[in-house]
Amino acid sequence: MFVSYCREDAEWLRRFVVMLKPEVRGRGMQLWSDTLVGTSRKWRPEIDDAIARADVALLLVSPDFLASDFIMDEELPALIQRGVPLAPCCCAPVVTTRSRSLPACNGHMIRRSMVPSRPQAMSTARSYA
Repeated sequence: MFVSYCREDAEWLRRFVVMLKPEVRGRGMQLWSDTLVGTSRKWRPEIDDAIARADVALLLVSPDFLASDFIMDEELPALIQRGVPLAPCCCAPVVTTRSRSLPACNGHMIRRSMVPSRPQAMSTARSYA
């Protein structure tokens, strides 16, 4: 599972890693985020490789996520082009329109302005795992 998030939301990444640990362990899945890229390695090829291997992508959506040029111009188009199922989870209130903000995530627009509870977040992530 590829995790797309903005560096400003690192705490949300940490929370999701903890929440998903039982599923990852139980299903033998791998959870990949850029935190696995070593400091001496080039991060762009590592991200491209992880996207190429992704079976599903967890999107930790926040205002910073939507403002990230790299996520919006590089990561999301690559995931969508590969046909990777996208599992969006709103981590903070966001305002989006049907314009450029987020392409349809498997037919679902991200419009919910709420922070998910643990059960909601787990339910969303499990449904795509």
